[in-house]
Amino acid sequence: MRSAVRYRETRSASLLCVLLIAVTGVRGLSNVSIDIPLAVAAGTTVNMTCRYDLQSDTLYTVKWYKGSEFFRYVPKELPPIAVFGELGAKVVRNRSDEHRVVLKDVQPNHTGKYRCEVSGDSPSFNTVMVSGYMHVASLPNGRPQLRIEKMRYAVGDTVRGNCTVPSGNPPANVTWTVNGTPVG
Repeated sequence: MRSAVRYRETRSASLLCVLLIAVTGVRGLSNVSIDIPLAVAAGTTVNMTCRYDLQSDTLYTVKWYKGSEFFRYVPKELPPIAVFGELGAKVVRNRSDEHRVVLKDVQPNHTGKYRCEVSGDSPSFNTVMVSGYMHVASLPNGRPQLRIEKMRYAVGDTVRGNCTVPSGNPPANVTWTVNGTPVG
């Protein structure tokens, strides 16, 4: 008999909580978005932002991943920031927080998919994850070298030339023009 009464009390309390949430319009984590540059040069510093609206929730944690977790922000912990692995060593701690991660001296191996995971605190622990892709380019080291057969040409002459560009990632896209007009 006691268990039946306890069941009814628990069920009534649960129903009351659901009604209270519905009536008061309690909402949680929403509008999560990520802002990551699409392409950056190797050796530069990169700002990545994770925006979100907690509404009535409080923040539990923000985590950043590239494959595995490399950054964590937990406001209830001291210090609130923790970093992990090789990518975590690139984090500029004094410029990173619950919305932003700053990475220094990024390299081509840092190219890839980055994810931001935001979690609200109890009782909901609502969690949303968003992602974006960043390419780290190795710019050519040096200038293009142009070689042509002669220095002057007359209208109608065939121009023979070679343009050599130092290697880079992605490879350089060479476009030939004559007097500003692209040539096939």
